[in-house]
Amino acid sequence: MGPKREAGSGSGDGAGDGPAEMNALQLHDLLAEKGKSLFLNDFKNFMLGQVMPKTQDESLVTIAPKILKDETHIVWRNTAITLHNRVRGLYMGPQAWTKLQDKTYKILKTKVASHSGKAGEVLEVHEDFFVVGTGRGSLEVWELQPESKKKMPTSEFLRGFALKKGDTFA
Repeated sequence: MGPKREAGSGSGDGAGDGPAEMNALQLHDLLAEKGKSLFLNDFKNFMLGQVMPKTQDESLVTIAPKILKDETHIVWRNTAITLHNRVRGLYMGPQAWTKLQDKTYKILKTKVASHSGKAGEVLEVHEDFFVVGTGRGSLEVWELQPESKKKMPTSEFLRGFALKKGDTFA
């Protein structure tokens, strides 16, 4: 309706796409707030006859396919940044998941780290987070959801689960 506005690079590299730690739900809320003010401004201008609607070119429409469960499985051979972005992007569901000792864990919040080690292997365990090796770099896991349990900070999980260096996620 109104003038064209830049929506960010769309590259996923963080340039104009929001903070690197922002997950899909946080981005949704941010865009909803920004969109509300844009809509109100454009609607007012439309009602005043200052802007005219433009028909969308149907040949440019794309439809995103449904995300399949296999696509949400964390493949630890991927790079840390790829996995971090997958976790952030899938936060609203279906969440990214992995296995440890035949149990499924949804990984909900991560940070990219630079430790090196075997992909999927727990490299360090701290009080508030643990570090898992990836194909390049590593991930700090800060929030997760164990199978049949509520989501929780990693610190809470570690108080009840004896995760140790060398354990391997699959």
